[in-house]
Amino acid sequence: MRPMRLTLNGINRKGPEQTIAYWLLVGEKVYIWSREHRMYWRPGAAGYTKDTAAAGVYDFEDAYKRTKHCGPEKMIEYHRVTTPPASSPTGE
Repeated sequence: MRPMRLTLNGINRKGPEQTIAYWLLVGEKVYIWSREHRMYWRPGAAGYTKDTAAAGVYDFEDAYKRTKHCGPEKMIEYHRVTTPPASSPTGE
């Protein structure tokens, strides 16, 4: 499985239903990356971290719901989790 990165701005530009990459991530686990802070979201959207081992692992649909309100200045990205850490924290 190859890594995938999708931006919130890219989804919002066309709309989720029109974005092929959106449908490729449905059902996948993702990290939420903030290019504004240059860090990953922690579990439960409780702060930021540079370490993927401490980052929240979210179902893509949940990640999108948590971030769809964010403006373009936040530069939100979704990074597919290709190899989850052994004891990865969840977005819950």
